[in-house]
Amino acid sequence: MGNVAAPVTSQIKLLQRRLRGFVTLILCAVGFSSCSDGNQSADVQKFESSELHAIGNSCKGDFLVVRGGNFVYVNGPKTMIAQKNIKITDLGSHRLVMTANYGRFNMVTTFALKHNETVATIEAVAIDPELTPEQWVASGIPEARIRDMFKEMKATAAMVLCPASAA
Repeated sequence: MGNVAAPVTSQIKLLQRRLRGFVTLILCAVGFSSCSDGNQSADVQKFESSELHAIGNSCKGDFLVVRGGNFVYVNGPKTMIAQKNIKITDLGSHRLVMTANYGRFNMVTTFALKHNETVATIEAVAIDPELTPEQWVASGIPEARIRDMFKEMKATAAMVLCPASAA
């Protein structure tokens, strides 16, 4: 019959690594900073009041959370701001856009909420307005590296919207 727990454990560890990778990618994007208004939809309220844990972790371990208008990575007692001064907007159809301003452009991440709004997946990541080739050269940031980073963010495992812990 075999050990069923081993594949499940390895899947959870893979998802944990991907969540950490997602945070690292966001922190890298900061090299390239809006709080939500009081007129929030139920989806925005739920997203902002939840902890985003890698699916399969049973709402335990490290997570992402909106705190004080920032997108924050929490790993036990350690916290790191992944994106400052974010704004979350409801697009309808259980899709949310998180925008972080970096001067002349915004980093825009679109989340799809699934399974009765209990799971968030990254649908798209982009820069707005799109930079011209000349602007990319002037920025000193390799466009291909950023595009690859955005692809990896989209490939991040789904995240469960868990109730906020007492921590």
